[in-house]
Amino acid sequence: MDINSVCGVKNIKIVFDEANHNSILTKSRTFAEQMSKKEQSIDYYKSERDAIKPKKDTIIGKIGECYTYYYLTRSCNFPTIMLDKIFDVRCGSDKGWEIDLCFNDRNSLFPNVHVKTCTDFTVGVCDDFSWTFQWKNLHMKGGKDDIFKESSSNDLVSFVYTPNINSHYAFIKAILPVSILNDYFKQPVINRYKKTKKCIYYRDLIENEEHITHCS
Repeated sequence: MDINSVCGVKNIKIVFDEANHNSILTKSRTFAEQMSKKEQSIDYYKSERDAIKPKKDTIIGKIGECYTYYYLTRSCNFPTIMLDKIFDVRCGSDKGWEIDLCFNDRNSLFPNVHVKTCTDFTVGVCDDFSWTFQWKNLHMKGGKDDIFKESSSNDLVSFVYTPNINSHYAFIKAILPVSILNDYFKQPVINRYKKTKKCIYYRDLIENEEHITHCS
């Protein structure tokens, strides 16, 4: 497939009708509840902070995956994946960083896609659209995003913005190859995350849009 036709800095609006939105929101909430049970991923947080925020982050993340899946399968001819597969619950108490949309498993001509989603809360903190990646762990906890593994170099990342979990729409702000992200990683705004996380800021993507287009 022609990756260049998919990649780039974008601002594509995707709208779900009420029925689809409610269905996805229900599935995402159920997924987050299942992941918060004992010996599941969100259990990782409980010794350090309230699990309410990671639950919300999990819900937003799943919603972003669904918007990305809808766009890529409807507009870019990516192969379909059973929607239930997106909501599979993994086992284990370590935080998981698996690939979000495993298109390559269905058709080797298509890359796998990782999805990052931000909301108005993030925009308020960063004064920009911003997406956070776990690149290091402390005390052997937390793991790291799968994109930092060499095996992910051919994958793509979809950068999504939706105002909040109740919004019926989202914007695909960019879809980029993992291989070029190192040029745009910066430190988080919040000090306590600077040792373990890296961020992509939308203003940097816009400023380098022409260069990104040629590298995609």
